[in-house]
Amino acid sequence: MNFLFIALHIQPAIGGAEISTLTLMNELRKRGHTCNHIDSNNWNEDIEGTAKHHDIIITQLQWAPKAIHIAERYNKPSIVMLHSLENTCRVVHDPVHAIELYRCQQKCSTCPHMITGYEEQGIALNKCNLILGNCKWNATWAIEELGYRPEKVGWVYPSMTEIDNESIKGKYISMNMLTYAKGTDIFADIARQMPNEKFRIYGYEHSLPCFPSFSLPKNVEFMGKVPQEEMYTDAKLWIVPARKIVNFGMTIIEAMSCGVPVIASGCGSVIDDEMVIDGYNGLHVPMDDWEKGHKPDLWVKYVNKALENIEEYSLNAHETDFSRFSKKASADRFIDYAKKLVH
Repeated sequence: MNFLFIALHIQPAIGGAEISTLTLMNELRKRGHTCNHIDSNNWNEDIEGTAKHHDIIITQLQWAPKAIHIAERYNKPSIVMLHSLENTCRVVHDPVHAIELYRCQQKCSTCPHMITGYEEQGIALNKCNLILGNCKWNATWAIEELGYRPEKVGWVYPSMTEIDNESIKGKYISMNMLTYAKGTDIFADIARQMPNEKFRIYGYEHSLPCFPSFSLPKNVEFMGKVPQEEMYTDAKLWIVPARKIVNFGMTIIEAMSCGVPVIASGCGSVIDDEMVIDGYNGLHVPMDDWEKGHKPDLWVKYVNKALENIEEYSLNAHETDFSRFSKKASADRFIDYAKKLVH
């Protein structure tokens, strides 16, 4: 098959969504499929015409309306990869109202910020042939909260770059991204209560409202964007104190595959997709009470519990079977969906 990927950013990769796309494209090419792309770096009006030589149009994030319009013009089936709330929520990039995302439980059906089917992003999702969530939980959410028909929704785990590391013993308690939605403020408060431990935050400064790096406590370093191998080699514990529902945490699987146990908010795909096995390769912080679940005191309790069992959790994390999250499994699953669209 001939696939055309269209998105605002594809190459060079600026984050997990782009890394996943490029990895998927490489896996598809290994199987003999053709994969081309259009993004902000190579786009012009003439290049849109190449869509007529492709079998399926695939898009994600901000450029979904543009991509679906091209697919419709050339009568091609289309897929929207649903990674986050960018296609479904009005306030994701709103500097005034994005604070709502800090406590978002993705109860979209009752939320006034949900993009309707009459708006640009909503129209694109309605017109596409298939919506692929990035985990089982995400697909269920698209059906139950966004109202899409089950037959229009599927899921494929993000295609990750696999890191070949032995079980490692770093010295930092780490997380990624400076955003409040990722729980950086909670992470900073944990560090303040544990002054004898060393902490690190990785990732680029996001367009979403970011926690100010200059106000981090002295025992927290902001490392910016570094090679993935460095992130996990230097970590002894990975924390995901997300203030919103965890759709799919790529760093969760990557960290554990390197033998780094994970403590994550007990919600979304962490639970439904069995990403972290509680008490085995990491811990879930209970989210039964949403506000209490995000209290730093509670997180410190779980961090200390993990540190007490760090060698056992580290060994278990390294030996956990993550084959269902592999790039091969993701590509195979994607191809199964694609075949149904063209046959």
